[in-house]
Amino acid sequence: MKDSSVVFLDSLREIGVLLGQQDIESAFKTSSGLTLFGYLMEYPEGVFISEVLEGVFSQVGPVIDTYQIPDEELTDTMERLQTAYNELVASVEANDKMDILNSLIKLRYSATQFQLKWSRIGKSKPSKVPQIPPQIGAMMKDLLS
Repeated sequence: MKDSSVVFLDSLREIGVLLGQQDIESAFKTSSGLTLFGYLMEYPEGVFISEVLEGVFSQVGPVIDTYQIPDEELTDTMERLQTAYNELVASVEANDKMDILNSLIKLRYSATQFQLKWSRIGKSKPSKVPQIPPQIGAMMKDLLS
């Protein structure tokens, strides 16, 4: 059986891979599972770390899904988030609580900058809801009247 600290670190590394793939939804789900794991293992620092991660991913993902963000801007933001995240993992590996805190602050702040910028200036992506062709709409209207 693996030691709980190894399981926690493995999960953090998995989140890093997901973040590198820009799979924010899966990163969120994994961080949520990590919160539960931290709670069950009575690891308060782990709960704190994973709760911050949940907050980051639950707010960055919808911004990416909602707004038309130029590729260069998105790449730059994802690189900043990945750098801060890698620093976090290294800090957890070293068990350096001050570096963990500073990494979380850097990660959270980068996410907040991104979120607030695009929620103010972002142009929404076109709706993904399929539109009913006019001729079908006319037929439906005739049927219902």
